[in-house]
Amino acid sequence: GDTRAVSIKENRDSDASPSHGLQDHVCTDVPCLLFLFCNLAFLSWISVYAWNNGNCRKLTNGYNKEKQICGLDTNKSFLFWCQDPYTKDFLVDYPMCIDACPNSNETSRICANTTGNVTLPDYPTQRSGNWCLPQRVNATNHDLRHLSNEVFGSSWGEYIVRLHGDVLLIAANVATMGAFIGIIAGYSYLLLLRKFARVLAYLIFSLMVVSTAGVGGYCVYAAARGENVDGQDTGAKLRAGCILIVIGTFVVVWVASLLTELDTAVSCIEASCECLMEEPTLFTE
Repeated sequence: GDTRAVSIKENRDSDASPSHGLQDHVCTDVPCLLFLFCNLAFLSWISVYAWNNGNCRKLTNGYNKEKQICGLDTNKSFLFWCQDPYTKDFLVDYPMCIDACPNSNETSRICANTTGNVTLPDYPTQRSGNWCLPQRVNATNHDLRHLSNEVFGSSWGEYIVRLHGDVLLIAANVATMGAFIGIIAGYSYLLLLRKFARVLAYLIFSLMVVSTAGVGGYCVYAAARGENVDGQDTGAKLRAGCILIVIGTFVVVWVASLLTELDTAVSCIEASCECLMEEPTLFTE
């Protein structure tokens, strides 16, 4: 009886062991993990520096030509650009903070330009956040497009200006569109991995070899011909070529030594893709 009890206890302990029938889990990507932590630390440092030394209100409130933030450094809360009544150009290099957005061209104000201070008439504007923008008379408002192109340097600026001030609505629309595009792109990527995982893996490694050994071979060839490319002498070009060829050779040897592991990884990827495609809720999680 005691022998049978001991045997049952041993079997129970063996079944409860986490390694029963499985290999012990270990961290396989220590260098990648260290690289990730270094990147997170660097991004954290940038964020702390930006928080302590920057000011997001420069984007939302705007600032005048003295770099004073409207509504914060001055008691005038709204950003405004004067407009030359003859050329219809906006004085984008001389923004100013004003008390209220003008709604007609019957008023005027003193504006700065390249020649000094001049009195210029206002133009009808509409408030968008803390910005005074030309009134949107119709969907093709020339003044709004003109101002946005001058401020942002491209036609995309028009959409930025039009949407300024509607932050919550923009965020909701962008989040919805991003989720929709993300789902489509995710499933497309899964389908691509499911059908061509092995091809993609070998293609990536081939590109690694070609991008190193191929460029290295070109550098050695250029050095052998005595060509001076990109201002570098032949000696520097020869050394760079040899280093790149060595790196490419190392990649080839490394991939060749990992063919079995690579096949296993590809099989795992294909199996994971099949599970995700059969259980769509897993992808949304």
